[in-house]
Amino acid sequence: MSSTTIARGNILEQFVIAPTLTPSALTTTSVQSLQTFNIAGLQATDIVTFLQYQGNQTSNIAITNCDVATANVLTVQFQNVSGGATAITPASGVYDFKVHRVEGTPVAVNAA
Repeated sequence: MSSTTIARGNILEQFVIAPTLTPSALTTTSVQSLQTFNIAGLQATDIVTFLQYQGNQTSNIAITNCDVATANVLTVQFQNVSGGATAITPASGVYDFKVHRVEGTPVAVNAA
């Protein structure tokens, strides 16, 4: 795909990935756990959006953020929203993410 040469971080391409993840347990309520997973081909400048879990997610688990901090490493932030002090573990299985690959990185601070 050709570049537009506008240095504001247009989306060059977007695609869906469906890795099988095995998250670690979350301790108590309101605790957010930033967990990392090796996913070959991700670039540090990719923008990632969580789409869905393919199956039945563990009750009281929320995904509050995801990104690519370094090449080939997906970071997912899980949260225990149970309201109790019991540890729970997000379900293992296939998670769907949309990856937006940006052109002209680093992305400008604003569109001015």
